[in-house]
Amino acid sequence: SASVPLDVPWAHRSTVVEAMPWNVKAVRGWLRSRGVGRVTLKKRGVSLDPEAVRRQLRLSGPSEATVVLTRVAGQPVAVMVDPA
Repeated sequence: SASVPLDVPWAHRSTVVEAMPWNVKAVRGWLRSRGVGRVTLKKRGVSLDPEAVRRQLRLSGPSEATVVLTRVAGQPVAVMVDPA
């Protein structure tokens, strides 16, 4: 992470929009309130199946979002990002 944009050839830059402890209902509510129907799930350090998570979210709407599932201080976290 960085406070200023940094372009490097081996990484993609994203802006963090929201972060919250991983909870299906909370993430579903956040995404639905923004009209998200399609979600790209990225994961690192969690043993969640992205397809199972996508089914659990049961989304419908015209927008698309990217959610990164990871761990912070040993706890699962959902980070909603906006690809730059």
